[in-house]
Amino acid sequence: MSKIKIVGHASGTGVLTIAAPNTDTDRTITIPDVTGTLLDSGSDLPAANLTGTIAMARLSGTLPALNGSALTNLPADSTKLPLAGGTMTGNIAHAGTFTLDVGGDIILDADSGEVKLRDGGTQFGNLYKSSNNFVVLSNISDGDLLLKVNDGGSVITALSLDGSDAGYATFNAGAHIKGATLIATNSDPTLALRRTGNAAGNGSIDFQGNDGSVDYSITAAGSTAGALQFSTATSNAMTINSNGYVGIGTTGPLTKLHVYGDTWADATSNQGGLSMYAGTDSTSAPIYFNHEMNTSAKAIYQESYYLVIRGHDNEGIKFKGNGSSPATRYQFNMGNNGSTCYNAANSSSWNTTSDSRIKENIVTLPSGSLAKINSLRPVTFDYTDDWATKMGWYEFSKNNPDDPNDLTNDGFDLTQKNNDIGWIAQEYKTIFPQDIKTSESTVGENTYSDFHTMKPDSLLPHLVKAVQELSTENEALKARLTAGGL
Repeated sequence: MSKIKIVGHASGTGVLTIAAPNTDTDRTITIPDVTGTLLDSGSDLPAANLTGTIAMARLSGTLPALNGSALTNLPADSTKLPLAGGTMTGNIAHAGTFTLDVGGDIILDADSGEVKLRDGGTQFGNLYKSSNNFVVLSNISDGDLLLKVNDGGSVITALSLDGSDAGYATFNAGAHIKGATLIATNSDPTLALRRTGNAAGNGSIDFQGNDGSVDYSITAAGSTAGALQFSTATSNAMTINSNGYVGIGTTGPLTKLHVYGDTWADATSNQGGLSMYAGTDSTSAPIYFNHEMNTSAKAIYQESYYLVIRGHDNEGIKFKGNGSSPATRYQFNMGNNGSTCYNAANSSSWNTTSDSRIKENIVTLPSGSLAKINSLRPVTFDYTDDWATKMGWYEFSKNNPDDPNDLTNDGFDLTQKNNDIGWIAQEYKTIFPQDIKTSESTVGENTYSDFHTMKPDSLLPHLVKAVQELSTENEALKARLTAGGL
């Protein structure tokens, strides 16, 4: 006789009640013709609706195997994992490895919340959406965010973001950026290269070819406040020292701009070129030669509206031709060698234009030159101290003859200042006014608007004419003497 009593109509839609007549737990349910869910023996279900709904199911172990239809529409229970549909709250606890193995996508939808990552209950990271941004947040204070990869079987840290240093990024083997790159901040952007240790070394930015060879390089040389060097693939091109000195062709510049080797300034249409500006339109910064600077010799510069070529005080200035061994065309001696000028023929005379084809209205100089010559007053004189100072007629230093800055220590060069011979321009212009020019000049504390200068171009022709007049008179006297029998 059966040990289980089934109450209800088997073919209806009501609830079938299963009751055990005694304490024997060995039960078997046999339903010959049912369209609902079939259960294995030992399922321990207190009640069932055989039309498809299991009410208040209690799963004490592994979900029983199902043959045929799927188990669906479990009742809502916040402590249970729904198989389809429904909502679950609370935690899933598992002592071992928890595996999700599905045939489709795994979707984590926090619905404006966050996916929180924990270890032993301690939160260490968050994944969430902020506005239109995807945020990966490390919750470990001052900890690093690491991106690791498998490099040929070895796990390496490819990228490290330092949480204790404002997210300072460290790449394991450099960063390769393809295409145009923009590095920008809200204001005052800075690109910094920093050593990770305290050891001395050089930092550089290399421009490489596709084979990795360096075509150009910018190098910060030295451990602290060293030089900045710009290099090509074969040599250093320019160096900026820590003092701001710039060297082109040299790594040890001695001045603000030190060029070693040939230079070329190219300009078109009277534009550009090399400009030496000293802050005013009437004065330029000097171009110095050799190692002499400031108040020393050997320089070219603008002074007022004059171009000044300054030579060494115990030597001078030479103008040479071209060629590998150019000859001296003109030479100006200054200082203790005297203020003399020589041309290529070692003569102090100069050629002037005198071709008849460029002259017209030619008239022989009339008589009277002898009287003009007799009216001139040749004089000897000494120059004033103010003029000698303006001209720089100092005795070259006896203590340090190679230092032009000592020129004022030994007084004036009296061979230039005293016992000169010549004319007084104001007197000379009464005879030959065309030889006198006036201009503005400052001497000492005085500025003269009519400072007199002269070029005695008229003197030589009138001297020749005076000699001719004397010769004519001499010939007349000789004729009279001959006629008188003398």
